[in-house]
Amino acid sequence: MVDILFLGNSITLHPICDYWWGEWGMAATSSEEDYVHKIVDGINQDVNYTVVNFATWEIQSHARAEALALLDATMSKEFDYVIVQLGENIQNDETMETDYEELFRYCQSSSNHPKVCCISEFWTDQKKDDAKKKACLNTNSEYVDISDIASPFDGDYTEYMIGMNVFVNGDDGHDHLVEHEGVAKHPGDLGHKVIAERVLSKISQQ
Repeated sequence: MVDILFLGNSITLHPICDYWWGEWGMAATSSEEDYVHKIVDGINQDVNYTVVNFATWEIQSHARAEALALLDATMSKEFDYVIVQLGENIQNDETMETDYEELFRYCQSSSNHPKVCCISEFWTDQKKDDAKKKACLNTNSEYVDISDIASPFDGDYTEYMIGMNVFVNGDDGHDHLVEHEGVAKHPGDLGHKVIAERVLSKISQQ
């Protein structure tokens, strides 16, 4: 049995709202197509997993470590891996490297001392990726590089984004058309597939 915690933003888990229709990673076309479920399906043994939207940590303008207490109940469980997909919503980037180190060490300090794997930015940001790399190096965590599929949020749509006017099969069983630009810039099925493959390659090396 493998126990995994996924910590992320909307790419990992987004609640249902008027422009998004399922409790999974935006913008996979169904729950089975998001990177979390593809990782779980790609591990050749039973998996227990927990998924947490931890965008609260990202949007803290200072002292992000204060948000870690929100994870105390979750981290009371024993995990083998913590997959971190956080950064796209960070605005104040002055203390990022320290913030990532504190987050990784916090996760590693739980009773099972899980291995932390941190995914690079889906929307190109070299400063954030550099901070993640350094924090991974300083905490013996794994850096999961997806920079080859990344592009600026304000750039053109890529094959790894869902794009506009694509149908998503919602939790209500109906198909819904993506018409929100923010959703359209998120990874589509191909983007989620690549993210999952990169994480699985790190886990398989352990």
